[in-house]
Amino acid sequence: MIEYLTRNDVKVSIADSPVTADGKTLPAGTAVVSMYQAKRSVANAALYNGTVITSWEGKSDSSVASFHYIRGFDMITCVKPAEYNEIKGTLDQTLTYDTLQPFLRENAVSQFSGEKDRDVIISNASEDSTAAVNTLLGSDKQVGMITDGAYKGDFICSYEDWLSISTDYILTGTGVKDPDCTAYVIGKTPTVYISGTREALTPDPAGYVYNNLVFFSPDYNQDRTALEQMGFATTEDAARADAVVGGSALDEDSLAAVQAGVPYVGYSENATEVIRESLLPDVQTDFTDGVYCLGYVTYPEETLVNASYIMDGDDVFYGSGTSYFTALPEGAKVLVQRDGSRAPLEGLFNVDEENRNAFLNGIMGFSYAGKDKDGNSVNITLFANSMTEGAHQRDEYAFISNALFSAFLTETPYVTTAG
Repeated sequence: MIEYLTRNDVKVSIADSPVTADGKTLPAGTAVVSMYQAKRSVANAALYNGTVITSWEGKSDSSVASFHYIRGFDMITCVKPAEYNEIKGTLDQTLTYDTLQPFLRENAVSQFSGEKDRDVIISNASEDSTAAVNTLLGSDKQVGMITDGAYKGDFICSYEDWLSISTDYILTGTGVKDPDCTAYVIGKTPTVYISGTREALTPDPAGYVYNNLVFFSPDYNQDRTALEQMGFATTEDAARADAVVGGSALDEDSLAAVQAGVPYVGYSENATEVIRESLLPDVQTDFTDGVYCLGYVTYPEETLVNASYIMDGDDVFYGSGTSYFTALPEGAKVLVQRDGSRAPLEGLFNVDEENRNAFLNGIMGFSYAGKDKDGNSVNITLFANSMTEGAHQRDEYAFISNALFSAFLTETPYVTTAG
């Protein structure tokens, strides 16, 4: 975010002590964007909270604002001159795009606390933590996913392995002796087939040969970007995939893989429709006449898919598309449900109160491990809305990675350094 702002000539200052505004405090090192500068309108357009729109009949596409929610960083807004004058006194240096890279090399680094030479808890907090785990797994290192205890949903590795990745990724690590948790070894870093791959990569028989990829496969490209950011390897051959992921409908090959038991993480009405017609007819959806929503959610059933969000108190959820589940197969676990008791933060709605309330209390995600309608054993995690929209929706990426890692969790307990 700082790189984006400075690249567009917004000056960003760094506080050398904690800053407080609107009753909230952020620590030293916080980036401060002053509105007393020429490019304040650029900063405001990128950082404002967005609006809830109920009076428009339609909109061509979803809008992505509220970047602190979409990308998962903390932000407070200071609108009182007296408070800002105090903040201004904490500012140590002002960054421009030319001075940013040296600053990042020195400051955008992993954080470590606790005991050295012991096991390290890696906070499951970003695409970097996912990519770091994939790097370790790809090097045949032992990484555990914590299934119970104070760090449920996080990862654990040796201190030596922590050192091997902490300089390549921005991570939060906690060195622990005899950690009060239960963890099991992740069996592998899965190679993923992106649903819609076959259609996206099919050359156009006339004109620009990459026409299908560029113009007709936005879901594929968003998913490809997200998986790259998280460090997952991908394959164009569904028969060789360890897992299937994506917002496009399953094609013939990937559907066959899911029927054969390959774990599947899908999202969007297109993905849901194929699951309903081919595998789980009890999955039913409805939709409101809208485009997108950023709002509060609850987590009715805790699993490894949503545990890291529960632990972090992250109860804000974004989605492009306003579908929601109205019925689920027996044995399904509800992962995410909208919280209609709190007003949405941002969105577009043009529906009556009954339909709006139905959506704002709707089920947004579930997992199911069991038999499909033909008796095949399937492992499906499904969301009604987008999860990689515009490659901006990074705060939802961990639902995808958690589902993948937990699907490849072995029965082998992680053995701590002390044990």
